[in-house]
Amino acid sequence: MFFIINEKGNKINNKKIIDISENIETVRRNKKMTYFNIVNKSYLKNNKLYDICYNFQNGIAKIGIKKTGQPNYNETYLYGLIDTNGYVLLPCEFSYIDYRYPKYITVSKSCEDPLWERRAEFGMVDLNNNWIIEPKYHYVLPITDTVAALWIIEENKEYWVLHNIRTKEYKAINSNYTLIDNINLFNKNNTDNIILFYDLAEKKYGFINTEGDIVLKPVCERIESNPDNGFYQVLINGNWMLFKENEGVLDPKKYLDFNCIQ
Repeated sequence: MFFIINEKGNKINNKKIIDISENIETVRRNKKMTYFNIVNKSYLKNNKLYDICYNFQNGIAKIGIKKTGQPNYNETYLYGLIDTNGYVLLPCEFSYIDYRYPKYITVSKSCEDPLWERRAEFGMVDLNNNWIIEPKYHYVLPITDTVAALWIIEENKEYWVLHNIRTKEYKAINSNYTLIDNINLFNKNNTDNIILFYDLAEKKYGFINTEGDIVLKPVCERIESNPDNGFYQVLINGNWMLFKENEGVLDPKKYLDFNCIQ
């Protein structure tokens, strides 16, 4: 449980705080959950109570209400999205919502776990609840404002397709490449037009671009995205290196050698 304290260390807020993000607290109220704005010192303008609340990201947050008829030990929810004023962007009618990409939202109205259930019931909506990609894929991963990756499972194979939202063009990714892995599940790497993939044959990670072309061959045992220095951190043959699309792989010992600076 969190509490707000002043500069003297005295508790100044006795609300039941669960978490804090973007200057907004997630709090318990009347056996439910809601949000409190620290800056305005008030609940959100359109304050409502929910069964579950998640942190704000890019000015939006996922909220949920319990599905009716569910036993207490197996609670499931229908999810929606609100803005920082508490106004509803998406109503609570989705079994699954991923809102990490700032413009588009991956949703399903019937599937809760894409990896476990493996049903072609995922699509993509915008923040006005308009369907951008119809819910007929096993997963949809927004990459940029114009490109999304679609996961397709057929009888004897599964693969990813790059889909141009504007031109409606499709391009299949090498069937050995998957955008799903246990370290970085469905995670958008950054604002660059490159995508982290895992080569099932080589059992290594690499990068492709939104055209499906190789940016970095699958030579990495691990990739850490969005480091503070602007480079990816890539583990190659047991050594941590730096990588940026326009500069390639760099040895950090040489890159950080200030004696080389003129």
